[in-house]
Amino acid sequence: PRGRSIQPGDDVQERGLAGARRPHDGREGPALERERHVLENGDAVAVDVVTFDLENVGTDTLDALSRAGHRVHPSPALMTRLRDKYEQRSWFRDAGIPVPRFRTVDGPLEEAVREFGYPVVQKARRGGYDGRGVVILRSPEDLDRALPGDTYREECIDVERELAVLIAVGHEGERAVYPAIETVQTPDTHVLDHLVVPAPVADDVLERAVEVAHRV
Repeated sequence: PRGRSIQPGDDVQERGLAGARRPHDGREGPALERERHVLENGDAVAVDVVTFDLENVGTDTLDALSRAGHRVHPSPALMTRLRDKYEQRSWFRDAGIPVPRFRTVDGPLEEAVREFGYPVVQKARRGGYDGRGVVILRSPEDLDRALPGDTYREECIDVERELAVLIAVGHEGERAVYPAIETVQTPDTHVLDHLVVPAPVADDVLERAVEVAHRV
């Protein structure tokens, strides 16, 4: 049905949407391929709003949908920036948001890590999420675990807690702020293990987290 969202129990595999949720390499999944097919055949796109929960999707189809007058949120231009983790970090830094020191890896990694020393965090610029594309190098002996491809290095900092704040922005600029939560990752794979709601931190910390989220 027009405008209907996916509901619990829906067979997303049969509907061709499961592949769009596994964008390991940034290629478009079946859902976006289907939208491209609809556009190329001149048919009406039977959705009111196009959105997604991971940034590692192809933007060509999203651009085409946007040009055709359909609402795409977040915008393809924003996704192009966010899908590159180094560009995302640079954007946050330029906006005055506190971030660890970070640099590109332009030569041998062994030389690149000397600036920050060990331990150092290496991250894939594209295609990483939920623990994928992240490795902590704690000594030169860990270099054989280094990520291949286009990566950047980041200062390893002590983190007491990780907080997440979700803000929904409407078409007219109205905002709804959801309570801050604490996200707890497994120490070995850095994948989300569980959430703590509400986040067990002081009120002033919660206010600071929301203020930073608004600036993003």
